[in-house]
Amino acid sequence: MSRAKTLVHRDPRLLFACLVLAGCADSHGQSDGPVGAIAEPTTEPAAEAASESTVEVAAEPTDAAPASPKPGFAPAVAGDDPCSAPGAFEPLQPFPGETCYDFVPHAPEGVDVPFEQGQGEAYHVWNHAIPWAEDAVATRFGAVLDDADVNYQWYVFGSPKGNEAEAVSMYVTNTTPGPDATLFAHWARSRCNVELPKSVGLQLPHEGTVVVVRHMVNYTGESRLDASALRICTVPRTSRSQVASMTVLGTESLNPIEGFPPGLHTFSGTCTNRALDAVEISLVIPHMHEYGIRTQLELLPRQEGPPQQLLSSAFDPAARSYHVFDAPVVLGVGDSLVASCSYDNDSEYNLYFGESVVMEQCYVYALTSPARALEDGSLSLLGMNNACW
Repeated sequence: MSRAKTLVHRDPRLLFACLVLAGCADSHGQSDGPVGAIAEPTTEPAAEAASESTVEVAAEPTDAAPASPKPGFAPAVAGDDPCSAPGAFEPLQPFPGETCYDFVPHAPEGVDVPFEQGQGEAYHVWNHAIPWAEDAVATRFGAVLDDADVNYQWYVFGSPKGNEAEAVSMYVTNTTPGPDATLFAHWARSRCNVELPKSVGLQLPHEGTVVVVRHMVNYTGESRLDASALRICTVPRTSRSQVASMTVLGTESLNPIEGFPPGLHTFSGTCTNRALDAVEISLVIPHMHEYGIRTQLELLPRQEGPPQQLLSSAFDPAARSYHVFDAPVVLGVGDSLVASCSYDNDSEYNLYFGESVVMEQCYVYALTSPARALEDGSLSLLGMNNACW
């Protein structure tokens, strides 16, 4: 059965060529073309609507919720879905003890010049100075949307290489800002704020820059000003009993030579725990584009025994969510995770892995601890250095 698409559909091979040529035509065939200007680094605060900001208040309760006797799916709050909770899409406000930071786009000419998104589809990269203290860990992250119509997804990296703070690269053709970039957060259209378990802090970068790669899709018929902020809330490391990192599960191998034709398809990637000790997984964030219909996560024990299904959840690009386990999943040494993505290709074309909305991706971002223990050096076509598949 055909599902309604909210985006203009075009042959993905043409879309890929369009992105490589640095400027995607809108539905009338117009293109904005490359910009390529780099902003001068600055330490001056920008205007209120387009600057990084912090809010400090004093101590969020940190008691962990009682653990369930065995791993399984449970929402972060009462209800079937964390994103159905009251206020799940409202801008995050700091709890006592939290400091929240906004990362806002601006024009390449400077932080006080508003960012304008032209028509069509594009990726842009902003480098931001690291604003938090050296002992900070993240508790929550989400979007403060100015123009919801043009923001599709944001990749958030820590990059240790010498990018200048507030430097901007427009119309890039690769989402990752270099081989040493570590993805630590991700937001996508229709997904609510992500809140970590009370005992867990997300490892943050403390050298280099915070790099926010914004995937913009503007088919409104006109250029749009946008100051949508990524908001990250932090606490001191001592207020969390565990520090975790994002590990990228899934696969980038979606029948790469021919793509996958119209119909139903499932692709999987397997991550084996090669660390010296067990790894815990407390939260997962599935990510596909417009043709995804289901995410599954299965544990394969090293010792003989039946597979354990950890997650089997419908995926809706118009209502993305994330999943928190009622007790952390314990992945023993040698145990494996199989992350699977299912698609309903109801287009007229073969679909390929790629960055455009008319191409597909299969990622499951997993919050794992100890931090970075599960990563196995797997190569990513997007250059992320914290994958396991």
